Amino acid sequence: MCRKQTGALFARMHRIPKSAISYSPASEASIKRYSASKGITRSFCGICGSVLAWCEDSSPRMAVTVGSFDEDALKLHGHLLTYSTHHIWCRDEIKGVTDHLPGSKYELDDDEEITGQRA
Repeated sequence: MCRKQTGALFARMHRIPKSAISYSPASEASIKRYSASKGITRSFCGICGSVLAWCEDSSPRMAVTVGSFDEDALKLHGHLLTYSTHHIWCRDEIKGVTDHLPGSKYELDDDEEITGQRA
């Protein structure tokens, strides 16, 4: 996900199966979708503009911003949602700024590991 879109050096995302996501009718009505690149759909809140998700259309998973989960989900699963074990799209990392994060690193998606485990 683009730094310019989130306004942050990196985005905290959690990838989950598309089939695991459900929206209430009211939520679904406020979600807007945009295809910035062919085969990629970005979702955002049509009311406040918050970034919600990023999805490769052909993938069974989607990346959802951790901050967009409801409070009850964060209280129940927050320890899983806020701990990083690996980092994807590291080909765009900024040397000396974002390259110090611990965990496995992947150039693109997590199918292509580039540096292995780091302490």
